[in-house]
Amino acid sequence: MNEKKIKYNFLFLIIIVLVLFLICYFSLTKKKEAKKTEIEKPVQTIVYYEEKKEEWGKEKKPIKYVAIIMDDVGYNRKIIEKVLGFTFTVNFAVIPYLPNNRYLIDQIKDYEGDLLLHLPMQARVLSKEKIKYKGGIYIDMSDEKIIETVLKDIEAVPFCRGVNNHTGSVATADKRIMSAVLTAIKEKNLYFIDSVTTSKSVGYKTAVELGVPSLKRNLFLDVDVDLDYELIRNNIRKIESMKSNKIVVICHPHEETARALKDEIPLLVEKGIKFVSVSYLLEGEL
Repeated sequence: MNEKKIKYNFLFLIIIVLVLFLICYFSLTKKKEAKKTEIEKPVQTIVYYEEKKEEWGKEKKPIKYVAIIMDDVGYNRKIIEKVLGFTFTVNFAVIPYLPNNRYLIDQIKDYEGDLLLHLPMQARVLSKEKIKYKGGIYIDMSDEKIIETVLKDIEAVPFCRGVNNHTGSVATADKRIMSAVLTAIKEKNLYFIDSVTTSKSVGYKTAVELGVPSLKRNLFLDVDVDLDYELIRNNIRKIESMKSNKIVVICHPHEETARALKDEIPLLVEKGIKFVSVSYLLEGEL
């Protein structure tokens, strides 16, 4: 009996040991698999992060491109110096033969925005003093005189890449005048921006016909607003709702305008609007 009992006890012990061994084995296997899974997870996270990083790194295409042209450069040095320090691009249109031109052109020539000749042209009403601008274009001039004058004006504004009209509600509506003006511009391989100071302007249409790179002004910021800061800001905000993806905006070197530009343009940049040189609008891959 004792021997039989010992055998049963020994067999029972072996079974218990075997069961314990199996429990330990499966427990260790599960732990290893759990650790393996934990090690693999960071790898998946890294791969996901790298994919996202590449996706985030791609710059979104701007929703529209805007060229701001500040006209009447040559009078106010202080405003131009301030605008040159802004974080966005502005283009500058210089009236020829003004006292501050040499200094201002030297400041602007290496700037990312374009330098333009702001060509004086006959308006419906001449100045109160009835004094014509030096280098201005008037309807009593011959074609030869117009071409000669424009070429001299271009020389007076070195480094200019294009031309836009200063006033000119009469001259820009005259096909003969504009053909002569644009002949000179084409000779110098410059572009023309029609400021559209009259709805009757034929400037842009004539430029296209003659093969001169050209755009039209879409928005004035500070004309007929009595230089009211809030009104200028509201005009700047109109850029966002404009349908075209290539926009030309014209403003002038006033303190209120400079302040409104500084306050409002960065907000438009955050919304995906890019402010560029006029040359970029004409040549860039938009």
